[in-house]
Amino acid sequence: MVDPDNVTVDESERFSELLHLKKQFLCCTPLKEIKWKDTLLYKLYESSESLVYQKLLLDNTVHHPIVKKFALKSSYQQMFIKCIINQLEAEGKEVLDELYSEYCRLLNETSDGSDSHYRHYMVACHGVDCITLKESSHIISQGTTGLCSWQASLALADWCINNHEYFEKKRVLELGSGVGLTGLVVSLCCRPSSYWFSDCHPSVLHLLQSNIALNTTCNEETLSHNGTQIEVLNLPWEDIPSSGISQLVSPHVVLAADVVFDSRLFRPLCEAFSHLLLNKSCCVLLACTLRNQHTLDSFLNMLTSEKLEISEEQLLPPKYIPYSDAVPVRLYRISGRDNMGEQPIFSCKAHVFHIDPKTKRSWISASSAAVSVSFFYDSTRSLYRIISVEGTKAVINSTITPNMTFTKTSQKFGQWSDVRANTVYGLGFSSEAELNKFIEKFQEVKEATRLASSKATANGTGSGVTPVTSANASPITARACVPPPRSTEMPLPPSDTTPLIDPPNSTNTTAPPVHNNATNPPAATPAPVTNNNAVPNAGSAGDTNTLKASMTAHQRSQSLSGLQPGESPKHQAKAAGDKPAAPAAAVSAIPAGSAEAQLKYENDRLKLALAQSSANAKKWEVELATLKNNNVRLTSALQESTANVEEWKRQLHSYKEENQRMKTKYIELEASK
Repeated sequence: MVDPDNVTVDESERFSELLHLKKQFLCCTPLKEIKWKDTLLYKLYESSESLVYQKLLLDNTVHHPIVKKFALKSSYQQMFIKCIINQLEAEGKEVLDELYSEYCRLLNETSDGSDSHYRHYMVACHGVDCITLKESSHIISQGTTGLCSWQASLALADWCINNHEYFEKKRVLELGSGVGLTGLVVSLCCRPSSYWFSDCHPSVLHLLQSNIALNTTCNEETLSHNGTQIEVLNLPWEDIPSSGISQLVSPHVVLAADVVFDSRLFRPLCEAFSHLLLNKSCCVLLACTLRNQHTLDSFLNMLTSEKLEISEEQLLPPKYIPYSDAVPVRLYRISGRDNMGEQPIFSCKAHVFHIDPKTKRSWISASSAAVSVSFFYDSTRSLYRIISVEGTKAVINSTITPNMTFTKTSQKFGQWSDVRANTVYGLGFSSEAELNKFIEKFQEVKEATRLASSKATANGTGSGVTPVTSANASPITARACVPPPRSTEMPLPPSDTTPLIDPPNSTNTTAPPVHNNATNPPAATPAPVTNNNAVPNAGSAGDTNTLKASMTAHQRSQSLSGLQPGESPKHQAKAAGDKPAAPAAAVSAIPAGSAEAQLKYENDRLKLALAQSSANAKKWEVELATLKNNNVRLTSALQESTANVEEWKRQLHSYKEENQRMKTKYIELEASK
């Protein structure tokens, strides 16, 4: 017979039943869902070496070294030991003295009032033994539910390990990372090239960074682990379309778990998915706990209305990450259809630029060369879009509105402002004729948008068009074969909300700039650009850092988020005769002597500020709705806790009596030795 006092944890590795139990205990699997192996029960309750296995069980659970260092929830350990003792006493077996001693110690502990505890996931695969997470001890804490792990994240993490080859050498973005279980599993076990954690609650981000530091070699100086670049972003869903994340990360895979629970958040999440899936090589893996079928169906229907493809993935029984199957989990693969599934209304070639989000006074090259820029008609919502994709990156995704104006700022260059995308787009064409064709189509589409909007307002209804995936559904292409008269001499008036950025250098044009109308005096000739960094190349670190600045990511001093230079190719200049216009850095000047022009300039600035305020108001409304929702949850939890006070008092009295009984029994056993 083996002496229980001489059995070590290492020696117990040959007992597979104990390993199975240890794995469930360390991640705090609910006691009613722990799967006991019959062979272990026999060894505990029937074997002549029952005390040996009780010792082994204690050393592999409550006395395990990792539990001593990073403690589990005290009440969970207490209930676990009590369960073992009750079963042994019911079977009439002798109980190991250490079990009684440990139970008494746990009863006397006051650490259960702690706001946090740890869980340990023994993945034991791909060179990773264990992932340790610090979590909140409360389901709702500090106004958020993101401080603890949820069932869908466990299921998604297990699926990712089973399909680890799918993530190798890929860029992965996670929305709503929470405490970081799924992200740590993928970044440590699946070897992606980069992994971007994201969330928006300050407390969640702080805890997430702590868990990353606990499990990886990442710190403020080192932002990679075993070849995987690891980043943390403060990324609200409603900011994704305007944040530049698709250009910054260009993810191959987007992960999200347990994010479909509040219908008020469906629209920003759906729009975030739609924006990210403009990248044809990207797909979304969405894990949902099936708590309410109607809620889930509502979100899936919204995704379908956005013309996204949805298929369900099979979830196998848990292998690496234990999780409950009492409530089913669904895993969906979401992908975008081929550029809205229709032919463009109009296409042309142009070099794409974005306004510098920091200075608003210079341009950033968004494409490495001239790319296809196309008009599409979205028949689902009866609106027009301008779409341009270079490789796997969407460089333009702009929805045309009746108030939007395209401004011709030089012979080969024009721009327009998109308030929703929170940017100004610039296009450089190879010839003035190409630019005029684009202006003509822009005006035509804008007019169609205005008429559709007026009709919907007059009828008091929104768009109710049956979804059609063909360009023939467009009122423009279905209208008449004769195009409207073309005007190549009179460019459009400037936008009311677009700050005019001086376009091309003199080397790119053969004629002086054409001014927008007679009422506006000609712009002053811009000074030559002397700062080489004013317009960085597409692949420069300056460009990438500019994009990251628009992401509201944490600074290095507060997070692990950092930025590496992009890999997009530098712009290769064409022959001087046909290359697109390269934008300059100076802003059009207003002559000091013109009072009327000065007033118009001030008016334009006020209108731009008003448009930006409207965009911020929408964001504040979403934040207010989130706070209200959290307040309702907190109120409900408080009411439930108040209702259970008497029950807790009764249980406390029962525990005290049991504690006294165990102490008495322990003293008797000590006295009988």
